[in-house]
Amino acid sequence: MPKGSAKPRPQPKLVAKLKLPVPVRVLEPTAEPLASLKMLDVERLRKGNHTIEVGFLHGGCCPKLVRAVIQHGMVTRLDTEPCKDSERAPSKEIVQLFEQVRRRIKAPRPWEPMPVEDFIKQAIARPTIWGTGAGCIYICILEWCLFCCLRNRTIVCWIETRTATP
Repeated sequence: MPKGSAKPRPQPKLVAKLKLPVPVRVLEPTAEPLASLKMLDVERLRKGNHTIEVGFLHGGCCPKLVRAVIQHGMVTRLDTEPCKDSERAPSKEIVQLFEQVRRRIKAPRPWEPMPVEDFIKQAIARPTIWGTGAGCIYICILEWCLFCCLRNRTIVCWIETRTATP
């Protein structure tokens, strides 16, 4: 790879194709961990409460920063940075679609707390754990995709302005 070129971003993985009134594709988001995860002081994170930056989920308006909330050595929650247009609540139809997709693919599920050392190892080795762990999925209908995340039991969605592959 030539010096100064950006590393190619992995493509989102197709999770399901559903037969609803229109064809629906469900994709797991592409996750990119921060290099600094390898340098975190796990011993320090086992004590007290902390919030650390984990990496980025790609899709929607822009890459979205994901933070892990740590309480007494356990990662209790993942927060995804919202896009500007996420302030308004999704329509009743979008919420119903998200819930129907979640039931069919059995994900994303609410985050289950895990020890910080296990989380950091998995976040580096398998970044998708915190992509779907942050409660995020793509729901693609025809040529448009919604990037939806489950945050504090509330659904937040952004419209994807380009078609996601595959």
